Amino acid sequence: MSLKVCKDHPLSQTHFRLSLEREGVFQPRIIPGNCLAKKSREEGIGLVEVIIALGVGIIIVTAMVSLAVFTLRTSTVNERLVKGTRLTNQQLERARALRDDYITSATWEDFYLYASGLNCTTDCSDAGSCYINDGISLVEGLPAASDGITSCIYFETVSGNTEVINVIAVSTWEIGGETKFTHNYSQLSNWSVR
Repeated sequence: MSLKVCKDHPLSQTHFRLSLEREGVFQPRIIPGNCLAKKSREEGIGLVEVIIALGVGIIIVTAMVSLAVFTLRTSTVNERLVKGTRLTNQQLERARALRDDYITSATWEDFYLYASGLNCTTDCSDAGSCYINDGISLVEGLPAASDGITSCIYFETVSGNTEVINVIAVSTWEIGGETKFTHNYSQLSNWSVR
């Protein structure tokens, strides 16, 4: 009878030989190879492992696609908000320029009567809305859209004060079936008396 001991076994060959020869038992036989590696009856990848790996992969891909869609939507909303705010501020600056043109060529009272006499609606998608074009002229009617954003402007008088008029600019757009808007307002005053 012989004992099979691998040469890579943590117990040394000498230890076995000494302990077995003293007792007069048998001589161990050395088998080449790595005995520390476990021998397994399982070879390759099983069906369960493949299904689990596919499931994990699908979950990761779905999460990445959802993140990309959310990021794209947020980026588009923010881009439209920035453009809408820019167009709104542009309408206010044009209103200031229109006021300045009136004051230098006529009087504040002429501008006040003109602006307070307008029947501009607050809805930029309505034909009764007003906007100030590039030539600093007030136009009554539906404003042209810039990148899907329409901007309009309207004036409101301040009760009991003819030296100040409120000007409100609004920009609207649609995204994802929802109407979004940004607005800004300012007070225009008669700077010629100051």
